[in-house]
Amino acid sequence: MIAPNKHRGWLHVLALVFPYLIIVGLFQVLGLYLAGVDFSDTGMSKSPLQTLIIKACDLVGTLLLLWVFMRYVDKLKFIK
Repeated sequence: MIAPNKHRGWLHVLALVFPYLIIVGLFQVLGLYLAGVDFSDTGMSKSPLQTLIIKACDLVGTLLLLWVFMRYVDKLKFIK
């Protein structure tokens, strides 16, 4: 017999995917803006500093989304 909460993990993953794409996408746009990347020139190569700024914004967006889900969905502290 299947335990009632066996598929709960998959539901959390599916519930996290759509907000992840939106939140991290917005933080990437913020990172591009802060790094001074020209949005109209898609072939522009980025400097290592610009890449670092964009990836740091990705990280902040990911950590923020995980914190929100752990705090309000799982009802756990982020440290756990």
